[in-house]
Amino acid sequence: MNRLNDDHRIREAFLFKSCLCVVLTCAPVLGYSHELKTTIGINTEYTDNSRQLPPPDELKELTVTPSLAINYKLEYPSAEANLRYRVARTDYRKDTFEDRTDFTGEGSLQWSIIDKRLSWNFYQNRNRLRIDSLNVDTPENETERNVMRTGPTFQLNFGRDGYLQLNAAYVDNSFDNGRITNSSQVQYGFASSQSVGARTKMGLTGRRSDIEFDNDQFNYKSDRIALNISGTGQSYKYDVNFGRNFIKRDSGEKNSGPFVSLSLGVTRGDSVWNFSANQELTDSATGLSLDSNVSNGLNNGDANFDSTDVVQRSRVEFSYTNQLIPDRLSASLNVAYDEQDFQTLPQDQRSEGAGVSVQLNLSRRMISSYRYNRSKEKLEAAPLSVNGEESVHEIHQIDFRYNVNPKLDIVLSFLHDQRDYEFGLRGIRDYKEFSSALSLEYQL
Repeated sequence: MNRLNDDHRIREAFLFKSCLCVVLTCAPVLGYSHELKTTIGINTEYTDNSRQLPPPDELKELTVTPSLAINYKLEYPSAEANLRYRVARTDYRKDTFEDRTDFTGEGSLQWSIIDKRLSWNFYQNRNRLRIDSLNVDTPENETERNVMRTGPTFQLNFGRDGYLQLNAAYVDNSFDNGRITNSSQVQYGFASSQSVGARTKMGLTGRRSDIEFDNDQFNYKSDRIALNISGTGQSYKYDVNFGRNFIKRDSGEKNSGPFVSLSLGVTRGDSVWNFSANQELTDSATGLSLDSNVSNGLNNGDANFDSTDVVQRSRVEFSYTNQLIPDRLSASLNVAYDEQDFQTLPQDQRSEGAGVSVQLNLSRRMISSYRYNRSKEKLEAAPLSVNGEESVHEIHQIDFRYNVNPKLDIVLSFLHDQRDYEFGLRGIRDYKEFSSALSLEYQL
């Protein structure tokens, strides 16, 4: 399994470096502009319950984490590259966990080979995620996931407003912990669009994917077809997709279900409303698919990475932001509901949550903020030993950010984390944690 994991990493690194080399090699010939922002930082954090255990088993910990972050933008007449990466080394001074190094971030490349006709796209994302959302949020319950996607897009234009796109992509999805959920897939798709009014467009989209896992028994083929309607106005923007998903395992098992993806954004004065809803068949290793209209699709931290299965997933999100006092006081509200219906494994999950945050500019250089989140998660179908387990999770966080000068920021944070389990049948019990952190961030 480690060899297979290494193969994924080697293949991903080769493709990423190849694309980057093409860009850098062409720079002297094409002429280019670039922008580089480099930030070094150090974070010191104290916690009174590092392993998030119930009393009297709490363990105190002090961590020191130096970091380096790079945000680099490179532009050519026919190409654009963006790199946003961060490397951090966490030192656990009391050894409650092993010291670790995290390399996370994302990179993208858009290359216009033939203007408005043929382009090549590359995207890579590396993120640290939870393995099991019902378990405690410690390093032992985390993994780093690498997603790499690359391929061409060919576009035929019809008049001023219509087009037909044909695209293909190779997607590699791998984890750093040697689990069986590593996969690769080849995708083929199309998308059409035509204006039907001054502010409305309609079109049809389709995609076929052939997904292969390190463990062949999970391989499947996926098809999707959907009708798209989108529009913009002076104060609103919407995008709606209705269609159907079809998935067939190589073993012969078949699944089908509705595909729905819609988003709506409204801005009125100092208020902003955003609403999104998604329902689709996907696999638990990938979580929400890589569609660009899925909010934070790659940051899905609540899938099941212990194993893989076809999942019908539904998610609804709503957010509201208001500038109560312009340039002084703002507030936001977020609500989310997520349901995962596993087709084979007895691991159906449901989560619902809400959060509020307030930001106050105390002065020209000092910003304070408060955040409260409350979520409820439930494992609805599982073996009898863990059937019906659910938890309620609450977080309070206060931050103070002081801008010493244009290059240096100091951040002081306080966090209270509390989680209550209904049954504790999985050996996980209620806990409380208080932590404080001091960070220095310096832009070179």
